[in-house]
Amino acid sequence: MLNNISQIGDWPSVAVLLLFGLHLARNLFYQLFIWQLKEYRIDRMRIFLLSSGGKQWMFGKLAIAKWLLLAVYFLYEPVQTIVWPVLGIFALESVLIIKEWISGVKRPQFTLKLLVITLCSVIFLFTPFWLIRFPIPLLILTLDKLLPFVVLFLLLVFMVPAHFYRKLMVRRATNKLRKFPNLIRIGITGSYGKSSTKEYSSVLLAEKFTVVKTEKTLNTDIGIARTILNKVTAKSEALVVEMGAYKRGEIAELARMVKPTIGIITAINEQHLELFGSLEQTRKAKYELIASLPKNGLAVFNADNQYTRLMAKKTRHCRVLTYGYNKSADVRISDAKVTTNSVSFKLHFGKTALTCRVQLPGKQQVYAIAAAATAAWYMKLTPAQITRGISLLTPLSHTMQITGEFHGATLIDDTFNANPDSVRAAVTYMQTWQGKKYLVLTPLIELGGQTLAQHEKLIKEELGKVNRIYLTNFTYYRELKQLASKLQMPEKLIALPPQQIARELGKIVTSGDVVVFEGREARHALRALASLQN
Repeated sequence: MLNNISQIGDWPSVAVLLLFGLHLARNLFYQLFIWQLKEYRIDRMRIFLLSSGGKQWMFGKLAIAKWLLLAVYFLYEPVQTIVWPVLGIFALESVLIIKEWISGVKRPQFTLKLLVITLCSVIFLFTPFWLIRFPIPLLILTLDKLLPFVVLFLLLVFMVPAHFYRKLMVRRATNKLRKFPNLIRIGITGSYGKSSTKEYSSVLLAEKFTVVKTEKTLNTDIGIARTILNKVTAKSEALVVEMGAYKRGEIAELARMVKPTIGIITAINEQHLELFGSLEQTRKAKYELIASLPKNGLAVFNADNQYTRLMAKKTRHCRVLTYGYNKSADVRISDAKVTTNSVSFKLHFGKTALTCRVQLPGKQQVYAIAAAATAAWYMKLTPAQITRGISLLTPLSHTMQITGEFHGATLIDDTFNANPDSVRAAVTYMQTWQGKKYLVLTPLIELGGQTLAQHEKLIKEELGKVNRIYLTNFTYYRELKQLASKLQMPEKLIALPPQQIARELGKIVTSGDVVVFEGREARHALRALASLQN
């Protein structure tokens, strides 16, 4: 074996080097994708690493094989023929990478920061080939294992200037809002339903006011600050802000920047339980929005959620309005009727009742509409304005969105997010269809110690209502398969990679069937199925 890159003369070493380049590109993109998906938060990354996907990445068969080869090198050096096992591992990995790229590689959304990190990572990993006199296979195996630490180190380096940049942006946004004391400011938070409520509130309020809202899922300090700095002007009359958090204190910080006069809590459930620690901590974190409201402010709560009902009873410092099917709700929902592509219902504001119909699939949509209508009613919109605004509502991207058909089967994209309540709502909606019902489900994450129990509860409740549930990975699959067998429905629960799920569905769906894709991994199955049609 030659000991320096400049001395390479044997083709196996060259082949290993080329295959390592392919492997490096894929792994670097994948790791940056995961970090970006987890919003560069170490707490969320830790939870991913403890998941089945994270464990497979760290301790999969190929990863263990590489560790064993490293051990062989250090225990029995020199071993000249070790290049062949290394070549075999990277060749196999390259085949898997090419298959993955054909079906859609996980790539991050490149920003200037990620481009710099990518460049620095490549320089760091390839420089040793010129500086270190090591056998190439050994060097490659070592650098392969160093890559996650290189990425982590570079991210930590960038966190320092990023922290000060965020603080600067927040201060500028806070100072800017001081210039607009009459601006109506609405903050929206909750375990789920935030984005829908934000979008629907913006549409309804636009019937009377000039509205600025946070776009897409920009619910962090930097996203909200940029919205304020770029969009709020002297002509703006209302600001609608979605507020996200993963621990206590974060919503309080957002509230200090925005200073909302209206706060809406959509619902509380086990979503992100592993980050908050308990439902009580989740509730306290979300309540920070309400605690920030002034005495002349308004707190809006879901009357049908047990946790938000408790929050409403606790609130004494400002006015409280509730919405829901509960007879005690200030804005009451009734007579909800669902079809495959619309929902009709009544909203009762005291003695005033509005009959509404909207082209949105799923009964669960009514909650976000009712929350938005409650704020609109408080802001003195007329019944005609509220009804007209509701009629204009359209589905959010990747949220119970009918995206097309395959062999006559309707495909519904609900991949924006997945939580226990959204899964139940999706299955309930599927009952409006006469054909076979298939659910492609991304196993739920960040549910803490409740993860397995919540999955088992969902399988018990929903498996009998559909023809099949496809899981996009093998998280708790063994336990859930055993449960399905006890329920005498083992054939109804299958775990496969997204591309295989697409191929399976392509063979069995027919006209009149419905397929709901739930959670982000399920989006890959949806895209793969759509590609089979092209």
